Amino acid sequence: MKSTDLMREEIKAQSKLLTEYSENLYRDAVRLFQEKVTSPIHRIYITGCGDSFFAGMEFKDLFYEWAKVEAFAVHALEFSRYVCPRHVDSSTLVLSISASGKVSRTIESAVRAREAGGHSIAITSNNGTPLAKAAGTSFEVSIPNIISLSPGVRSYAASQVSLICLALGLSKVKGTLTDKQIDEILSLLKKAGESIEETVEKTSDIVEKYVSYYFGGNGNDFVKIYHVLGSGMNLGTANFGTMKLLESSGFSSIPCDIEEWAHSHYFAADRNTHVLFLAPEGKSHFRAEEVLSAVPVVDAKSIVICSAEDPIRRYADIAFPVYGAENLPEWITPLIYAIPIELLSMYISIETGREGLDFTRRPWLKEENFRQIYQSEMKGLKED
Repeated sequence: MKSTDLMREEIKAQSKLLTEYSENLYRDAVRLFQEKVTSPIHRIYITGCGDSFFAGMEFKDLFYEWAKVEAFAVHALEFSRYVCPRHVDSSTLVLSISASGKVSRTIESAVRAREAGGHSIAITSNNGTPLAKAAGTSFEVSIPNIISLSPGVRSYAASQVSLICLALGLSKVKGTLTDKQIDEILSLLKKAGESIEETVEKTSDIVEKYVSYYFGGNGNDFVKIYHVLGSGMNLGTANFGTMKLLESSGFSSIPCDIEEWAHSHYFAADRNTHVLFLAPEGKSHFRAEEVLSAVPVVDAKSIVICSAEDPIRRYADIAFPVYGAENLPEWITPLIYAIPIELLSMYISIETGREGLDFTRRPWLKEENFRQIYQSEMKGLKED
């Protein structure tokens, strides 16, 4: 099998977390809340770095929608040093996310949450990680076997699914959703998994042809930078997309809210700027359609990620369609709408021959990067 096929299969493998693992993760979440969190929860903080934090941005609102508990996504440094000392007590649940379980700032967040008297739960890939030990309670999300290198794709999906299942589990224990409603949501997760598989199969060729043209030396038609736009829960997806473009292909991009782009980066766009819109059916769809019309004015190119039959595609220069997502609720779209960006970053890496983080050619970058992330000094609340 070619390396391209292997990488594409790696992206598609995320679907298994939804089609094969979600029901078991939901049951694990119910048991966790029944056995480990026995006192009332009035506030939830979701914390982490990078992809883990972006997953929190996407799914924080489900805890209120389903379990009627307000949740906030706060970056690990912000939470640890600023939020935790003032706002965490025995009625607070803190979900600290790190697939590796080794990120210093996230571990510090879990430690401080416990010191403040909160319920500290680690979301990680192994109950033996430093983060799991620091939190005292963990929610283990095993990732399907690795097929090939595809930075942060599976671990990101694992963080997403874990938050959905934890919100469902809490709603079950609190009785805020009926069993029928929960079954319907679990069924939707399976449909989202099927949508991922179909999108990878049908959209890969479109993305590959786009990359071949714009990164294959076609005169002045090249891409200098991407502006990746999303709103609501998909602002997190936009942030994730820029990280994948950097990690996989070393390509710089800017994440931005759809509304804010019209107020800011619109003025920085030019003919070599490609503006990528995450436009699922939902509350910000109308604004995506409006702002799309402004892209030609600055001579930039527009790309829209939308459902395959969405008429919005006629307003864009290029469409990366998502299949099987018609009529799905907006909250589920971050699971699916990141897929075309993952394919994009993969094909850019293949076409240009660039390794995103350049660790092979410059290993000292990896050494310093890992020192910054995994060996940063950690302090407890009393050490401030």
